[in-house]
Formats: sequence, structure tokens, C-alpha cells
Amino acid sequence: MNQVNGRSSSKLARSVGLLVVLGLPLAVVSPLNPSGVPAETAATARDAATAASDEADSATPVQGLEGYSAAKPRSAGDDSSVEVRHASPSGADPVTTIVNDPRCGNGFTAIVHEGLASHYCVHTALDPLGDISQPVAQSGGTAPVCQGNGVNGPRIQLIYMYVEGQPNRSAEVVPRIANELVPRMETVFRETSKQQGREIGMRLHMPDCRLAVDTVMIDAENGAPENPGEMSARITNHLVAAGYTSSDRKYVLWFDGGNKGACGIAPAYTPILERGYNPTPLTLSNIGWQQKQLNDYTFLGAETAIIFRYGMPVLGNAPSYVPECWGQGGTGARTEIHELIHLLGAVNLSAPHSNGFAHCTDGHDIMCYGERGVSTVPRCATPVEQLDCGSDDYFNARPSAGSYLSTHWNTANSKFLGDAIVHDNVPLEIPRP
Repeated sequence: MNQVNGRSSSKLARSVGLLVVLGLPLAVVSPLNPSGVPAETAATARDAATAASDEADSATPVQGLEGYSAAKPRSAGDDSSVEVRHASPSGADPVTTIVNDPRCGNGFTAIVHEGLASHYCVHTALDPLGDISQPVAQSGGTAPVCQGNGVNGPRIQLIYMYVEGQPNRSAEVVPRIANELVPRMETVFRETSKQQGREIGMRLHMPDCRLAVDTVMIDAENGAPENPGEMSARITNHLVAAGYTSSDRKYVLWFDGGNKGACGIAPAYTPILERGYNPTPLTLSNIGWQQKQLNDYTFLGAETAIIFRYGMPVLGNAPSYVPECWGQGGTGARTEIHELIHLLGAVNLSAPHSNGFAHCTDGHDIMCYGERGVSTVPRCATPVEQLDCGSDDYFNARPSAGSYLSTHWNTANSKFLGDAIVHDNVPLEIPRP
């Protein structure tokens, strides 16, 4: 099984960070193939389906849960800035989280990885564990369409990450991502947009028009359960060192482990920094991996949505009572879609039903939940969570002239989706050697 070994990523990533600051070309660990992926790390779904895991028979026995308490939102009236410098693994750069950082705004957290000398913003109330006490029938799946030649232009690239010393379950997980989770995600985009009048889907990274899921290993220290923000910085740093820095990529990463308080995390540029007022393709959320500049601030292009397997620390095989974050909800991919939509630029703070913290107040919406004293309001009574209940806050494939989403950033116009504003103008024929 091809993989990226993460033992020595921290030191290399520090040099990458300096190159970013100096505005020089990004260094990479290994040569990239034409699709922008390290050549020796590409592990496609068809390869993984038949590959045997070297560690499949050496699963770590259950060791129970570490001390755990779920992340709790700060009170609505508390807007003081709180800076926490987190302890780092040996040889790694420190990570600092700043709640209510003025650069991001009240209710948001800046994650500063000192080796990269810049920061990115996430929502302070991290995406919670899903309520699976009353599961509903999950939707079926739609096979994704190969957009263009499968590799040209902007792409959503998929990664499975496991921790050194823990089982490499790629032979099991990669086919699940390719055949179950991604088709469920695709179904939500296509069915929602079709009802709105213009069917669109994800522009997935598909070499030879076949879905690829890379397998990456992170070292044990950096992969140990910790504050979700700090883990996001460690994983981001590791991906930079491994060469996942294409300006035409957004990454969705399934992390085979837990953290201390959330199912998922992703940066949110447009809702926090632009407040949704830039409806053009130049909006910060419509850009891949590169430095982003707004006024006097430099932001890291940390274009990775992370879906943790568990929203709590779990060592070895999880006990049966620990809920898994992957593949949850009526859609069968609630966390995955939620974090990807953040990455695409939702929810605008100026949206009609914004809760003021990059989420919304509509009941039964993939992007909405109560936080910081703001509750949801029942609106869409459907058996499956909706992608933008009411089609008026963050996703509408064909908004009415003069409506909010026709004049503000609309994630349906993302160039990382199928029928985007920006087209590649590249022939559809697959190039042959």
C-alpha cells in the first residue's frame, strides 16, 4: 500500500512555512504527477479494494477512553479574547489557538501554527457529535460524474489518514469512502440542485476518470487525540510537508482516530472574513491552497475539511457505545457534507437565517445547529437533513434575480462543483501517453 510516512514531517514543514512567508515556491517532499499529487502516494479505490493491510492482523486491543469532555460553546455575551499555547510533540512547532481573535471576529477562533507563520479561522463552537439516538433511513447513493478529464482545473481531492502504530484500515475504509460516503455526498448536491433547476455535483479528483482516495500516515505524536484546532494545525502541517498544496485543490480528509470534542473541523474564510459580500469567483473560499490576503492579514490556505472518526479520544478498537462520526445522519454523510460546505464558503454571516457563527438557525438543515445561546427554529419538516433548507442562505443552483444568493457568495457557484461560474475550457478527451 502506497502511503506517506509522517515521521519527519515537522522539521520539513518549518522550512515550508518560511518559504511561504518569503513568497517563494512551496517545497514538496516528493515529485508531483500531473494531477498535483505526490506520485508515490496515490492509492486509488481500485488498488485499495484488493490491497492487504500490513497491520490488519495486529489491531491494538481496546484500552478504553481517555479523559473526555465535549467542546462547549462560550456564552453569547462573552467576547473576550482567550489565547492558549498548546504543548507540541517533540520537534514540532507550537500551535496557538485564539478564541475571539479580532482578526476573525467574535465567536471564531484563529489557529496559529508558528512554523507556517500565518493563521486560519474556524468557528469557535466546533461541530458537535451527531445525535444518532433516533437514526432515520439513510439516502441512497449517486455515482459521481467524471467532470472534464478527471484531473483538469479545480478539484476536490480525497484522503484517508491513519496514525502510526494504529491499524492501517485503508483496504476497508477507502472502498467505503469511494462506494458509500462519496456517492451519498454526491446525491445531496445533485438532488438539491436538480430541484432548484440546475443539476450540479462535486468536481472530484478522478485520474483516468476513476475516483482516487490517497492513503497518508501521520506520526503517532502528531496524531494523538488533542484539541480539534491543534489537531487541525498538525494535520495541515503534515499535508504541507507531504506536498498536498495545489492551488487547484480542496481536500476532504477522513482521520482514522479521535480528538477532544468535535466530529469535524474546517476553515471558513468567506463567512468570517468577507461576510458573504463578495459573490464573485474571486471570493477567498473559491481559491485552493495558497496564501490569502485580506487587508493587512495573511491567512494560510488550509483547504482541508477534516472528518474525525470519533469526536472523542479512542485508543484501539472503539467500544460499541462510542458513536462514529463518519456516515451519520439521514443523508448518510452529514459530517462530510457539513465540513465541505464550510470549505466552500458557508454560512455567510449576513445570510437571512445566519446564527452569527458560520452556521444557521433553520431546523433540519445540514449547516444549522444551536450554539452560543442561539437556537434553531423548525422550518423544514423532512425525514432527511436539507442542504440549505429554503434555498436562501448558502446554496441555490438557480437563485431568483435580486435574491440574497444572487448578490452574495453562493456555494452553488463554487468552481469546485460541477457547473461552476469558472470553467476550464479543456477538452473532455482523456489525454493518453
